[in-house]
Amino acid sequence: MYTHINMVKTITIKDEVYEELLKIKKAGESFSDVIMGLLKRRRMDLSAFFGVFRDVDVWMEIEKEILKDRKKVLLR
Repeated sequence: MYTHINMVKTITIKDEVYEELLKIKKAGESFSDVIMGLLKRRRMDLSAFFGVFRDVDVWMEIEKEILKDRKKVLLR
């Protein structure tokens, strides 16, 4: 026999954090669901992206654009 008890904890967050969570929260979703979704995104397995840029030329073009954008920011 297995009994699962959901524990509920009260946490304190700043008003601006609450407002941001409220923007993300969908109808029928709890704040716990929103927070869990954010935590799962943080733990993303990078191996899922392995082999995405098989074409070196495509990667070189992307890298060139990134470096160009960084230079623009540094010049400001």
